[in-house]
Amino acid sequence: MVIDQGKKYLVIGKSGDGKSTFLDILTKQKKVDGIYVNDKNLKDVQFSTYADKFSYVN
Repeated sequence: MVIDQGKKYLVIGKSGDGKSTFLDILTKQKKVDGIYVNDKNLKDVQFSTYADKFSYVN
């Protein structure tokens, strides 16, 4: 999946589809390998550099 800069995305799905896991990965509450941001592995990118770029409504 490619997320384009400047666009807004809505993540929806039924219970168990992985929405919370996806957000846990983006907020670095869960560690995984193989997710890249601007060709950099997410594990090497500081959360503070992109935290203001998305919002979360529970």
